Amino acid sequence: MAGKIIKPLNRSWAIFVLDGLLLFISFCVAYYAKRGHLFFYTETVYIKALPMFTLSWVVSHIVTNKLANNGNEPFLLRPKAYIVSVFVFVGTMSLYLYALKLYDLSRLIVFGTICIYFMLEVFLFSGIYFKIRHLKKKDIFSLIFFLLEFLIITGSFYAFYFFKRDSFALTKEYKIVLLLVYVSWCCIGLLVHNFHIPQERNYLKVIWPFLKSFFILISIISFFVFGVRIIEFSRLIIFGSLTVFALSEFFIVSGYYFLTEPSETDEPEITLFKTAILNEQLMLERIVKENKPEFKKHRLVEIVEHSISIRQKLENIYLKKFPELFQFIDRSLDLSTADIISSEVINSANLYNVEILPDDSFDLFINLHELNDFRRINQYLIEVNRILKQGGVFISRFEPKQKRRIHFLQKYPYYLANTLYFLDFIWKRCFPKLPFLQKVYFAATKGVNRVLSISEGLGRLYFCGFEVIDLTEIDSFLYFIVKKVEKPLDDVKPSYSPIFAMKRIGKHGKPIYIYKFRTMYPYSEFLQDYVVQRFGYGSKGKVRDDFRVTSWGKFLRRFWLDELPQLINFFKGDLALVGVRPVSERFLSEYPHDLKEIRLQHKPGCFPPYVAYRKQKIEEYIESERKYFLEKMRHPFLTDIKILFLVVYNIVTNKVRSE
Repeated sequence: MAGKIIKPLNRSWAIFVLDGLLLFISFCVAYYAKRGHLFFYTETVYIKALPMFTLSWVVSHIVTNKLANNGNEPFLLRPKAYIVSVFVFVGTMSLYLYALKLYDLSRLIVFGTICIYFMLEVFLFSGIYFKIRHLKKKDIFSLIFFLLEFLIITGSFYAFYFFKRDSFALTKEYKIVLLLVYVSWCCIGLLVHNFHIPQERNYLKVIWPFLKSFFILISIISFFVFGVRIIEFSRLIIFGSLTVFALSEFFIVSGYYFLTEPSETDEPEITLFKTAILNEQLMLERIVKENKPEFKKHRLVEIVEHSISIRQKLENIYLKKFPELFQFIDRSLDLSTADIISSEVINSANLYNVEILPDDSFDLFINLHELNDFRRINQYLIEVNRILKQGGVFISRFEPKQKRRIHFLQKYPYYLANTLYFLDFIWKRCFPKLPFLQKVYFAATKGVNRVLSISEGLGRLYFCGFEVIDLTEIDSFLYFIVKKVEKPLDDVKPSYSPIFAMKRIGKHGKPIYIYKFRTMYPYSEFLQDYVVQRFGYGSKGKVRDDFRVTSWGKFLRRFWLDELPQLINFFKGDLALVGVRPVSERFLSEYPHDLKEIRLQHKPGCFPPYVAYRKQKIEEYIESERKYFLEKMRHPFLTDIKILFLVVYNIVTNKVRSE
């Protein structure tokens, strides 16, 4: 039993002696760096100071018990006892030096000794050296972050010093300041944030420890340079370098947060190099008759005995302040078939108010709050779909982006309104569509007050299993009446990235995916049946007056710029430079059999013959392909050269448009 006690005691004394040896070595290193020799015993002032070094060192041991076994503590918590020890050491030394008026001591030697001693002690005794090979990813990141901040502090300090003094050789005073900055930064960082970025969803909670650390650091440095007046200094060098360090730290922490913070909205993750594949089969399955059916009031349910219509309550209570909305609903729905028991009217953007409602329990659900304020629009619409019976009606509204500029013009002078609208466009429409910036936008706004185009608003409704019954505009809001027709689509992703891919048929019938710039608003593909039903097709085989196309999309289409990503397919070998237009399997099935067989023997091309011959009607460009193949059989190379030249000429001279 005695042996078990003696061994730990012997070990403790050995570490204690080794720690004292580290202090002596640190003093020798600092003295040599300053004097260039180790004959310190010839200077009586240092002979007087050495006992105080020893006494301060012993006091720091007694107060902090820093050499106690801390092997079970977390890696980043181990240096904290040594930080407290340094403060006790410095405080005790300062009192002694002030009491004995030892003003001749070199401050570089005194504080250099303590700094070197602290770093050696932490590195050896805290277990960093022995644990370095067994670090977790979290600890490795903290170590890298520590080294990065060290480089930033050093680099910024030397940069400002060179700017001010035209030299990188620090004077004695500035060496002391840099040493003070190093020690203060290291100690404060370990005490406040451990050089670790918190895994918090709240951005302020993530950035606050680093702001607090900077304020403490700047306060300590200010105390020494202003209060103690230890040196004559340049404020630009000291505070300029610390400001650059703080800004660099802010951007590093913010960038890390925005890159790793999970999205809290229903927007898909956007990358410029990973495109969405447009599911055209889904669009084709949902196309309805081209002619718009004659409008009749929609009936919700069959009238049953003892049922009470909600019409009177809607008119006199729920929608009393919204007479135009009531007239719109009454004109579109047969409210006598809406049972008050199976109807619900709310005005809330809180998803909880929908989540608590039972499944398949309502024929009519009205929410007077706009979709723009829902953090997760799709999740909200899916919940509404869940609580409605099959064929149940949902009524709500959203503010379309087309009305935003009008609001700015009504509220501000013309030029100021256009400037603010431009900034609003950049923030609310560009940021959410770009990688990384998307995370910045949704982290800052939490998805509230979103900008929705008419296409995106209606497209989300179709995506979530609804079908439009009627629409109207009241006070700059688009009110919609939709009915539940199916379950939400959970196996299809909407096109949201700047580039998307469409499935087409390549050589020998092999499926290929053709890249294009997206020229429509998000979720537009889910409105194919709606726009065809109401507007029909034009002579060129495209929807007439298609409101889904963006303003920049029209520009891209006009000059065929949306086709540029097809060069990716050319370099991949999917397309030839010149060849027939790549088409879908359904469209290919409508080709004449002989032309289809010829088509499948050749690669489709980036520059199609129908553009060269200026044939844009459906029946015309099929015949233009037949003409192209006949000419190609006689003169393969010259025909492709001619087609290439004519395509470029027609596009440049605007003789053919892609609308």
